[in-house]
Amino acid sequence: MFCPNCSPALHTSNGVVDKAFSRSGIFGDRLRIGASETLVSDGPVLRLSARPVYGAASRSSRRMDCVGKKMLVAMAGGYNTTGAFPEGVQESSRGRHVPTLRSKGTAPVGATLKVSEPVHSSNDRQGDDPSLPQLKPAKSQDMPGKRRRKKRLSDYGLMNRIEVNDEDRVGRVVWKLLVKMQNAKSKEELEECLEDHCGNDRAKKEDVLRACRELRNSYDWQRVAQTFYWMLRYPVFKPDVDTFNLLMDVCCKLNKYGEAEAVFRSMDEVMCMPNVTTYNVMMNVYRKSGETKKAELLFTRLKAAGYRPGLVTYNTIIDMFGKAGLVSKAEEVFEEMIERRCFPVERTYISLINMYGRAQMADKAEKMFREMKGALRTADLRAYTALISAFGRNGLIEKAEAAYDEMTRDGVNLTPDVYCLNALMDAYCKGGRPAAAEGVFTEMQARGLQPDEATYNILIDAYGRQGLCEDAEAVLEKMVAEGLRPGLTSYTVLLTGLAKAGRIDDTERIFKELQRHGLQPDTYLYNSLLTAYGTSQQYDKMLSLEARMRAEIGSGQPHVRLDVSTYNTLIHVNCELGLTERAEELFAEVSDVGLTPDSTTWTALIGGYAKKKLLRKCLQLFKKMVAAGCTPDRATSRVLLSACRSPEQVEEVTKQFATASSVLQSE
Repeated sequence: MFCPNCSPALHTSNGVVDKAFSRSGIFGDRLRIGASETLVSDGPVLRLSARPVYGAASRSSRRMDCVGKKMLVAMAGGYNTTGAFPEGVQESSRGRHVPTLRSKGTAPVGATLKVSEPVHSSNDRQGDDPSLPQLKPAKSQDMPGKRRRKKRLSDYGLMNRIEVNDEDRVGRVVWKLLVKMQNAKSKEELEECLEDHCGNDRAKKEDVLRACRELRNSYDWQRVAQTFYWMLRYPVFKPDVDTFNLLMDVCCKLNKYGEAEAVFRSMDEVMCMPNVTTYNVMMNVYRKSGETKKAELLFTRLKAAGYRPGLVTYNTIIDMFGKAGLVSKAEEVFEEMIERRCFPVERTYISLINMYGRAQMADKAEKMFREMKGALRTADLRAYTALISAFGRNGLIEKAEAAYDEMTRDGVNLTPDVYCLNALMDAYCKGGRPAAAEGVFTEMQARGLQPDEATYNILIDAYGRQGLCEDAEAVLEKMVAEGLRPGLTSYTVLLTGLAKAGRIDDTERIFKELQRHGLQPDTYLYNSLLTAYGTSQQYDKMLSLEARMRAEIGSGQPHVRLDVSTYNTLIHVNCELGLTERAEELFAEVSDVGLTPDSTTWTALIGGYAKKKLLRKCLQLFKKMVAAGCTPDRATSRVLLSACRSPEQVEEVTKQFATASSVLQSE
């Protein structure tokens, strides 16, 4: 609080500050120096802003508490020091920081305090306003008795996210440890410097944890992982739940999902009980790795252990169910969230809007958007981008344009970014209007925005969907000319367009080209190539490619796996060949590997028996499909009708299809 020796009033150029204001504590621990009230009316003077600064005070601000209060006492009491700094008053070595007052000497009564430059707070960034003079730190030789500035992490080029005051924030001991850890060139050197620092002192563990948190904030995941693995092995330290949580989170950031799960299971070995954060981290690991069932079991285990799910938990589960296409489960979790009075935030609503967009439920996506605006009284750019994307996925170009116009008009007045314009481009792409997508691309450049890889991929897809393969390849060449290196997604989109156009030779050429550039084919690219071979009836090549995928999976390749789309293609092609037994084996394999058959999977298998006019077998599979909770679509109805031989059978199929649809809608 304010020093008790202060005068009851502060004299300013605008009058006298009220007595209560001067004693209110605003000029205490959290004083902010800025350009506001002047203490005297003539000459360049020290300026004070009576704005309270919330949050924990930094070490530098705590250091100025007593000296800063003495200075304010001198000012408030009528001390007027004229001319240069009086004895004992010097400018801070930090340059932008608060001037400090040495303990030696006092200012004579009746003098006016002047400084050569306006002083800015550490929160006022230098260089933002060109009209403000640029303040430079004084050199040691210019100020006798001033200590030289200590080297900080930024002087060693440690990482960009470390601020210049981080030595003060983290402490000199942790700061030195961070520098040593960064300078370590190998895992062995890192462990050696950690052992030298810690020795047999268990208290040093806190230093290592604080250093790891700083490295995490700078995205130096590899060093953090190596440090935590060392802590688990080092006999001095007994790992606690925070250590395990941080290590699992780092493994997730490095996409080492198996290692994260192994760390989670090792907690039982050392009898370390997981907490809510542990469950949240592991559910996020399963979400990213696509292991929905494991995450769902962990969510149930969390509630059974007596923990109360929080906002992070619900957001993770809803986002996971949404990306997995499990709409009903995501809605159940959302309703549970409301019942437990855990109020959703914008991220929750955006996850649901994206889910409805992927599930071809544009009406529900729009309803959720309006509900969000009613509950939160606002919608930011990410929410509008999700809504535009939802309309675009459903081919509702007019609604996507209306949402874009609503976002940019008066009252909302949001400026679109690259992601928002990409969503609008994708809407035109899905709607079969490549020229309009090209127009959005031109608008993006006119706004001064830099198109990213996703922008070019959308444009390639727009031309590929319309069979304009030359234009699609021209976009890829333009992307390279702009200095962007095409990734695996760019080649996959181009290859898919060539495959749909039946240009198998060009498809194989692109496949070889991406391998020459050092890119490893993944599941999505293999699926596109499988579809190309299946569509062109080159079944031998398709089966050879399937064998290659299985061989890579067996060798432990993490980027290749058989997903639902892979099985859908294989089942469809085997049914086309009349190999229904092999199709049945593949269908059973879907569930064995932990995947859930979708409507395309069921329809492909039903289609194999429909070709043989085995209506009873088709209806048996159709009943199983409905019992499994899978909603039939128009393709399913066409396949069932194709198995009919008489008008009576058509009537029977129509009746059963209508009954099943009404049952699913009621559920």
